[in-house]
Amino acid sequence: ETSSETRMHRGVTIAVMAFVLVTSGLQFLEMLSFPLPPLALDYLSAISPLRIINTYGLFAVMTTTRPEIVIEGSQDGDTWRPYEFRYKPGDLRRAPPWVAPYQPRLDWQLWFAALDSADASPWVGTLCERILRGDSAVRGLFSRNPFPGRPPHSVRVVRYRYEFTDGPERARTGNWWRRTPIDFYIQPVTLPPDSQ
Repeated sequence: ETSSETRMHRGVTIAVMAFVLVTSGLQFLEMLSFPLPPLALDYLSAISPLRIINTYGLFAVMTTTRPEIVIEGSQDGDTWRPYEFRYKPGDLRRAPPWVAPYQPRLDWQLWFAALDSADASPWVGTLCERILRGDSAVRGLFSRNPFPGRPPHSVRVVRYRYEFTDGPERARTGNWWRRTPIDFYIQPVTLPPDSQ
């Protein structure tokens, strides 16, 4: 290889490195909501469809709130008891468990479902139906079944906003979480009389 070819290869390598560093740096600043000049935003917008540099992460931008759905059952329509999962937030007193590198699929999917409407995740309704039918495979998905003798008469799904408590509140209440109701993700449902 001649010295002119070596210089050319070195020049190309430096140009590619500069492109990657500048573009990645601008994307990182944009991800942090750093105010970028219009020229930088135009540049990022122009190269975005090429998908040659990206944030390389499943969660490059995280949500700032934590909606969670809680599945509850009732025999009388007045007293509702939650189905507890092994990993997702539920019981306010339970500390977040360590799960990595294991990925609890159902708990994970329920977190995604809570980010949208029940229409976007019809499988949550199917899960509720299988709870009402007393499906043994579904019962095994929970850390605690509040209806061990027979399935509940009704099931509902409530969406809450979960937040961590601070140190003083945790010391006072023993709670790791506080939650605020948002809405009914799924209103109370029962099985049709002919299918019970």
